[in-house]
Amino acid sequence: MKIRSLLPPQFTNIRRVQFADGSGDLILCQHATTDSDGRPNMTNVGFWAIPDVKMAESLVLALANSASPPIHATHNAIHRGTSVHPRRSALDDSWG
Repeated sequence: MKIRSLLPPQFTNIRRVQFADGSGDLILCQHATTDSDGRPNMTNVGFWAIPDVKMAESLVLALANSASPPIHATHNAIHRGTSVHPRRSALDDSWG
């Protein structure tokens, strides 16, 4: 598994997929790749299987909209938080 860190300017297409129980996935951006035949593919990059995806989205949007320089402290706090920490993988492991 590969884990990548993203900075707020890289959150280019934030989307929430939410299920009836409030859990879901939070897509931050997409990464373009090509397959072995040269056909283009788009890979979603984000957090998967978040217990409270709506709260996670509000935290990520607040981070994306903030202009404060200490992004790393906030970024690390979000990854340690139980409400945002994914159960399966942090970021799509097929990216880069």
